[in-house]
Amino acid sequence: MLKISSTRFCFLLTLALCSFMMSGVSASDLQTKTGVGSGELYKIDFPPPFVDAALKTENIPLDKVEKITSLLQAKHDFIHEKAKEIGAKRPVRNPFDYPPMEDAIADIFHDVCWDVYSSVMKSNGIQDEKIIQDSFEYIQQQKVKDYVIYQHSMESPKGHSQGH
Repeated sequence: MLKISSTRFCFLLTLALCSFMMSGVSASDLQTKTGVGSGELYKIDFPPPFVDAALKTENIPLDKVEKITSLLQAKHDFIHEKAKEIGAKRPVRNPFDYPPMEDAIADIFHDVCWDVYSSVMKSNGIQDEKIIQDSFEYIQQQKVKDYVIYQHSMESPKGHSQGH
């Protein structure tokens, strides 16, 4: 299984999970989320601009790009339900219980997202594991970058006010 930097991924997915759990975002809400600006896309399991870019980089035909992107957006509720289901089966304790176990949650989300992504790609005729892995990693890296932009934008107003 593909693994990007576990520290980055854990941090990103934990934040995304907490954001979704607190906001109550559902799959139907994601249609309005596709127009969100940079610094907010990290909250979406598979941000359409990142999926589009990843698949186009791999020379996936446009009709498949659109279908894959749409199918991944439709999997939002499934991803979160499956992650919670896996967490509930943990022998020690459910990592989603308070206080949350961020590393365990991130690992669960990574695995569920990977399984969903790989399945959607294969069901659309993309069988090359390297293409699937590379495009998945690209999407995850873009989410990390987007989160960094978000963090920077949150810190910028404070930094400017201190200088004046």
